[in-house]
Order: sequence, then C-alpha cells, then structure tokens
Amino acid sequence: MKKSDAWVVLRLDGDAVGLKDYIAVKGVYNTEDAAQSAIPSLSTESNYIVIRSRHYSEDHKSEIITNNHSEKLQGLKIHSSNGNIGNHGLYEKLNVIRDLWNQLPSSNRREIIIVPLLSQFTELAIAQLMNASILEDRSLGGDLKLPNGEIVEVKTILLDPERKKSPHLQFPAETNFDFLAIVIFDPNFNIETARIIPVDALKLYARPVSQGGRQMISLRVIQPFLDYPGYKDINFANYSLSIA
Repeated sequence: MKKSDAWVVLRLDGDAVGLKDYIAVKGVYNTEDAAQSAIPSLSTESNYIVIRSRHYSEDHKSEIITNNHSEKLQGLKIHSSNGNIGNHGLYEKLNVIRDLWNQLPSSNRREIIIVPLLSQFTELAIAQLMNASILEDRSLGGDLKLPNGEIVEVKTILLDPERKKSPHLQFPAETNFDFLAIVIFDPNFNIETARIIPVDALKLYARPVSQGGRQMISLRVIQPFLDYPGYKDINFANYSLSIA
C-alpha cells in the first residue's frame, strides 16, 4: 500500500474553531477541484475550507469512502434511494399524491397539495402510529393528544430543489405543545426524515418575529435542530390506514 494525496472538506462552526466540537469532516475527495465543487451543495449555515491530506491506496485504486450524507437539499441530508420504508400500503398512498402533484400546474400545486392533503395524511398516519387522538379544537395548542395527555404539533415539509435556504416554519409565540413531529419528504414524495422532537429545541433554534401585529416564533429547520437530543424517529413501517 502507498499514500496518495487527498483533499478534505472541513465544516467550521462558531468562532472557537480550535475545539473539536466545532469541526466536522464533510467529505474526502481525490482532487482539490472535486472538493471545492462539493461545497456549494452543503449547508449555508456553516463555513467550509478544503485542506490537503493523505490517504492509503493500493494498485492505484483509491480507498477513499465518500461521505454517505454528502448529498443535501435545502441544507438537509437526503438519501437518493430513501423510498424504501418497508410499507407497500403507505407507498401506494403517496403514489396517489405524487400523481396528483404531477398533474397540477406548478403555480399553485404546493398550496393545493401540501396544506390540505399531504399534511392531513401525515397527521392521520402519526395519530395511528402513536395511538393519539386528533384535536378538533386547535386552541388546545397542537394537532394530536397522546394517551398520557401530552400534545404534539405536526408539521410536513416537501423539499424543493429550487430553494437553497433551509425549510422555514412558524408557530405562535405561546407554544402549548410538548413535542413537534416533523415529516420531511423529498421532491419525489419519499419520506426522508420523520421525527418527534422535544419542544425545548424550539427555545434553542427558533427566534421571535412579529407578523401583522401578532407575535410568532420563526424556525429554520436545519440538521442540528433535527438531531436535537431526545428526538425519536417515527417508524412508518407499521402504518396501515384503511379508508372505507
């Protein structure tokens, strides 16, 4: 085995770049051009540099393993083949929504599909999976009520390849729910991320805003927010909704 040149993309967060918690390796590449070209697809929330390093190769074949999560959309990790969720019934229902989306004009299909259809579908699915009841009275502070009385707010995101910034959500300033359930779909309506996150994450990542005289909190859904300690993945493999 022999050593060959390699170029590493490093992410630098915060000012104290000397601390290991603020530095992360985002990818290793065979050429400097390849490393520099990868930076525009990464999150705009951080700073990046390319450094020269060394790696082992044998018979002139590189052993570099590229980062499995180097592909990002709106700053969030995506998996190109994440459509396999182990649930054929759910996949078929999402196919119906996808077909309708493709037939609608692009000017208004997001308003038609996301709010009334995909969001309601997601809410029903999570309610069944968590044995929760749907709250008809929205003044109670959320969408679902768990058996133990805790309240869950449900948000649905459809990633858009035309948008560079992270997805944006807004909530009333007085949040009365205990957990935020977020389901993120890629542009083909494959479920990329489905997580329930403690409301404390909003206190760390959201910021207050005023909208039409109403006090709100604004949230950019970035990867550290989705990875907030205490999150739990939602397993849609056990979902089976039958419509009479």
